[in-house]
Amino acid sequence: MTGATATGKAGEDVARLREELWQLRLERIRAAAPPAAYPSSHNPALGRHADADPVAAAGRGDTTEIVGAGTGTIRRIGSAGLTLLLLAATAFTLFVAYGTVVDNRWYRIVAIEGGSMAPAIEQGDAILITRPPAALRPGMVVVLQVEDRLVTHRVVAVKGDGSFVTKGDANDHVDDWANVDVRVAGVVQGHVPLLGRILRSVGSGGWLNDRSDVPVDGTAG
Repeated sequence: MTGATATGKAGEDVARLREELWQLRLERIRAAAPPAAYPSSHNPALGRHADADPVAAAGRGDTTEIVGAGTGTIRRIGSAGLTLLLLAATAFTLFVAYGTVVDNRWYRIVAIEGGSMAPAIEQGDAILITRPPAALRPGMVVVLQVEDRLVTHRVVAVKGDGSFVTKGDANDHVDDWANVDVRVAGVVQGHVPLLGRILRSVGSGGWLNDRSDVPVDGTAG
């Protein structure tokens, strides 16, 4: 065998060995990658196709999973928020309803029909009242049972003998309860705007309605 022939044969062997190594490497890559990563039109001699990169495909899969998880979390938060909102609305409704029961010993809900306490308490609001304290103090807003009606006014003075003076914030003069049967029915703890209009539409009777729009003046003994 001449030198030229030997050299040619060695070159062919090297080329064949390279081709076998390339095929073996390609088979391993195909076995490790998803089936869709290499389309049938892929040419091994040109390298891996950009759109068929298994790393990129895996990245797109991870992104889809993250987006799906985020959407699920948002839905769960929204559902929990709606549940809490419904529970709060139900609790508030029950609280108001119980406050209109006559034998409720802890608190009462009263609808305001007059405007004598504006702007602190407007006509159409509802107030929450509790039992009157042992002693009144100036600044307290109280609900008075004046014969057959309720009046919500502010205590402006307390005398040494325990008697008190009341006045509506919107009135020009203090109240005159001379020769009138007056007792303190409760003290105002807070109010809800416009709720009184709803109560007036579903309730009737003196307890639920404060008709404090009757003009009064003078001094309460």
